[in-house]
Amino acid sequence: MGQLWKNYHVFFPRKWLLIGVYALPLFFLAGIQALGFRLFAALPEGRLAIMIPLFAGLAGTGCYLAEGLLNTYLFLGIGAREGAQLEYLMTSGRGFSMLQKALFADALRRGAGALVCMGGCLSLYAWNGKGFADVAVCCLTGAFLVFLFEEPGLLLARCTGNLVVNLLVYYVGSGILMPVLMQYTQTGNIRVCGILFAADILSELIMERTLQKKGKERYYD
Repeated sequence: MGQLWKNYHVFFPRKWLLIGVYALPLFFLAGIQALGFRLFAALPEGRLAIMIPLFAGLAGTGCYLAEGLLNTYLFLGIGAREGAQLEYLMTSGRGFSMLQKALFADALRRGAGALVCMGGCLSLYAWNGKGFADVAVCCLTGAFLVFLFEEPGLLLARCTGNLVVNLLVYYVGSGILMPVLMQYTQTGNIRVCGILFAADILSELIMERTLQKKGKERYYD
């Protein structure tokens, strides 16, 4: 496991990205929780439940946009023919394996980040009488939605290397994601949660296979 993250960090061009990549979800979590608890103390009983979907939308969309920004520093153009300069990987027999492990670690880290953001936000539902199972399903639904919306933007950015495409996809996606999050993080529907999980796995497999194929083509040119 340690080697997995070590390979991932090879792709960090600047050390400050460590803070952005690992601490950003905690900043979102702290901000949303602080705002939620203050409103809980100030609003009449039951009114916070009306605000929680808005918190979920803000937290999830913020996490989504942050991932788009971080991607411009990490893997933008990684699969483009004339994109990121990966010649240093091609000088080693382990270069392609490092790239595979780094992409896998990035997927794990993004999934955990989305879960932390949405889990911290939607745990406020517990203050409004929802049971643990309902809260857990709401948190997972939100995290799966954020992860699923990230994939198209990341795939386009990593295959084209075009910063404008990356920013445009995330700009448009954020406008769609927020109302979707506000809707589906209220339902606690286990069926929706399961469908989203399957869609996340499929979308990640498609991106991994696409990038690995393009990486091999460049590696063996």
